[in-house]
Amino acid sequence: MCFTVAIDLVREELENEFRVSFPAGLPFEPAYYFSAFDHPALPVITSEDPGRVVLSRWGLIPRWVKTPDQAQEIRNKTINARSETITEKPSFRHLAGKQHCILPVTGFYEWHDHYGKKIPYYLSPKEGRALALAGLYDRWTDRETGERWHTFTLLTVPAGPLLARIHNTRKRMPLILPADKGRKWLESRKLSVTASSGVEMLPEEKLAFYPLAPGLKKKATDPRDPAILQPYDPGFDPLNDTLF
Repeated sequence: MCFTVAIDLVREELENEFRVSFPAGLPFEPAYYFSAFDHPALPVITSEDPGRVVLSRWGLIPRWVKTPDQAQEIRNKTINARSETITEKPSFRHLAGKQHCILPVTGFYEWHDHYGKKIPYYLSPKEGRALALAGLYDRWTDRETGERWHTFTLLTVPAGPLLARIHNTRKRMPLILPADKGRKWLESRKLSVTASSGVEMLPEEKLAFYPLAPGLKKKATDPRDPAILQPYDPGFDPLNDTLF
């Protein structure tokens, strides 16, 4: 799963890393902690216009949703989409092979369950500044106000050996792409995410990771505070001393 990310990239870095233009005046501020359940508006790159960044809210609202109440309810359930079932789910099947997007991030968070105690881990690229997380996007119009919403979901895949040890309860992980390979996902018209789709996932060994202090969610009151990413020494290795 992937519910929390860091996007510590200024406009020029986004443009250089992903070969896109970042429109002047786009209201986005880099930060070290974005929670999907706050439904933040984040910079995404879409298959419709792969040369330009747009802001999209995390938590996909399918175009067929009728009321604001339905929209508020469904977007907490569409933060992630299982890549294996996107062609089966009503919220996603009309988007597969058509409306792909990537979310540029500098890292993401996963929680490790150590005998019932949650220990957050931060994962980031060993080389380079950014990763591309694959997703789907849609547009929804509020029929009461006429407001148009651009929203997205992130795809997840079965965790590899490293992520299965870190995220040891659900054993899922985001579909991670190297920053320079994100364009392949945008161009893909395949309905599934497999080796034959031409999408090159980032090998786990190219991820750096370390634990953070428990209670991270409470401490992240200022998402722009770099202290959020301060490494934490629990006095033992949680990944080698676990029930899972």
